[in-house]
Amino acid sequence: MEVEIHNLYGILTFPSFHAASAVMFAWAGWSLRIFRWPLIAINMAMLAATPFEGAQYFVDLIGGALVALAAIAIVQSRYRQSQLKRTEANPAMVLA
Repeated sequence: MEVEIHNLYGILTFPSFHAASAVMFAWAGWSLRIFRWPLIAINMAMLAATPFEGAQYFVDLIGGALVALAAIAIVQSRYRQSQLKRTEANPAMVLA
């Protein structure tokens, strides 16, 4: 059995990696004030082009964005937990 690259259309569409990366790139660049809005514009353009150039459905974009938001929430939660453990271990680190 042969699998041709041209016949793989639509096999790997959900969730959209383009949507997930657009959300994560925008989140990562949000604290960089000078790049904030250009990054938002570029990532919105990537999201808008994905259904046409990436051959994906709108639900694929939603799925990719949800995966990215879940990943961001997990990372932030783990980061807060590590900071809390660090301040519990060394109370002098707490700024008043």
